[in-house]
Amino acid sequence: MPLSILELLNLGRFPDLERVRQGHVAIHQPQNGPLSYRIKINDPLPSQSIEHIVGFGLGADPDLIRQLYQLCNGLWVADFAVYGLLSGPSGLSQPWDINVPNLYGRPEGLSESFLIVGLNDEKAADAQTLRLSHCITADGRIVVMELVKPTIFCANIVRLKTGFKWKQSAL
Repeated sequence: MPLSILELLNLGRFPDLERVRQGHVAIHQPQNGPLSYRIKINDPLPSQSIEHIVGFGLGADPDLIRQLYQLCNGLWVADFAVYGLLSGPSGLSQPWDINVPNLYGRPEGLSESFLIVGLNDEKAADAQTLRLSHCITADGRIVVMELVKPTIFCANIVRLKTGFKWKQSAL
C-alpha cells in the first residue's frame, strides 16, 4: 500500500498535527492569526480533477502528476509549496494556483513539457534569497531550477481556437 503524504513527510513527529476540514495542519502560529500554521496540507484531489491537471500538463509525465496529486491538492510546509487546483471555498485553504506559474508567469523559453508544480525559497551563499521552482518533466523527473520572471506584470489574454495567448508587460 502506498504511503500517505503524512508518512512520506514524517509529519507524525509534530505533536500538534491535527486533522481539520479537508486537510491537516501543524505548528500553529497564533501570533500571525488564528488560522496561521507553518504546515498546511490539502486532501488529495478526486480522480476527475487529477485528470484535469494531467491534461493541463501537456507533455509532462502523466503518471508522476497523478502520483503527486493523489497525495495532496497543494501544501505549504515551511518554505516549500506545492501548487494545486483551486477547488472552491470548502477546502482547508486554497492552494497556490497551478495556473499562475504555468500560464500567466511562465518564463519564456521553458520547455512546454515542463509542468511547474512547486516552489521554495532558499538562501544563497551571498545571503540573497533564491526562488526555486520544481517542475515535472516528460521523462518522469522532478527538476529544481531558478526561473527568472518579472514579479509584477499585466497579462493581456486573447482567446484563440487553440488556447490562450498572452502578452506580458512589466508595470
